[in-house]
Amino acid sequence: MNSKHLACVMLALFAVLVFQGALSVRNRLNKMTAAAAAAQLNATSIESVLATENTMLGGLRDDSNQLIAYLEAWREPLNQIHTAEAGELNIAARIKESGLVSLAQRFEVVNSTVSPHIPRIVRANLTFEDDYAKTLAWLGNIEASLPASRVSNLKIARGQSGNDIRLDVTIDLPLLSAETP
Repeated sequence: MNSKHLACVMLALFAVLVFQGALSVRNRLNKMTAAAAAAQLNATSIESVLATENTMLGGLRDDSNQLIAYLEAWREPLNQIHTAEAGELNIAARIKESGLVSLAQRFEVVNSTVSPHIPRIVRANLTFEDDYAKTLAWLGNIEASLPASRVSNLKIARGQSGNDIRLDVTIDLPLLSAETP
């Protein structure tokens, strides 16, 4: 074999290697193009899911705005009484301020069955015998000054003298704190 033949074989071998390299690069390019197209399709589908979820989130926020505003309005009245002692003192001070004749006062802390968000309540069992207007005004003032309170039992009877009434009332005050009784 002379040098011309050897050069032709080398040139043919070089051409085959270049062709093989070009095919390899083209195959890798096709794979990368397919992977990029799949990633683009995946990104598009994820963007549409995100847009749907954002729309749903906006709707839920709009729906819950009124509820959140309602809860914010009641946050301060519900947090007005932090401990059982504070509840007892609050009621006792209101009785003293009004000058009502109190026959009995009994306070107890009980577990609430009304709501899981209100774990315990201070239950005030009170008995008064005093003037009709004064006693009912006091009961009305409790509602105004302690809006989170609840009258769970009420019994009004005629008092021993003229315009007096006997008022047996049970007032529940919510305790939201985690203290134990």
